[in-house]
Amino acid sequence: MGKIPSVVASYLKLPDVACYTGHDLRRSSATLLADAGVDITTIKRHAGWKSTTVAEGYVENSIGKLDQNC
Repeated sequence: MGKIPSVVASYLKLPDVACYTGHDLRRSSATLLADAGVDITTIKRHAGWKSTTVAEGYVENSIGKLDQNC
């Protein structure tokens, strides 16, 4: 499961396919929820996080704040 993002990136001929990991799936789902206006409590419940700080760290790169580094 953790290699799926790099396989997809390779198929799409994206640069730096090694930068895409299973961790990206978790980050992406949290970010998509935040972009959709879902509250932080629901995001925490979705991902199983207890810490608001951790959850906010995962969604800090939502639309308009995209991180271009690995």
